[in-house]
Amino acid sequence: MNIAQGLAHAKKIAGTRQAVACGETHYTWEEFDLRTDALARGLASLGVLRGDRVAVLMLNCHRYLELYYACARMGAAIVPLNIRLARPDILFILNDSESKALIVDKTFAL
Repeated sequence: MNIAQGLAHAKKIAGTRQAVACGETHYTWEEFDLRTDALARGLASLGVLRGDRVAVLMLNCHRYLELYYACARMGAAIVPLNIRLARPDILFILNDSESKALIVDKTFAL
């Protein structure tokens, strides 16, 4: 069983139970499944394909988890970037990984 199959299984057996709690944000497994599906479709509409890499520079939150599952759902690889890296190191990883997209939360947006 892979992570995407694990989400489908969790939705099936515990759909209305809480899956995510992050501050004031709470989702059931069904809601989490819908959100990750929508995010996967959004990434696909931006041109991200199966096998592509998606880099992420975010704090640990429910949005990071959604991205992780969305990438797994569509067969893309996630490239986590350490938030403490200097700009040249981030650029090196982005180029070396050949990431198709970079997802950044507002904490790190310029």
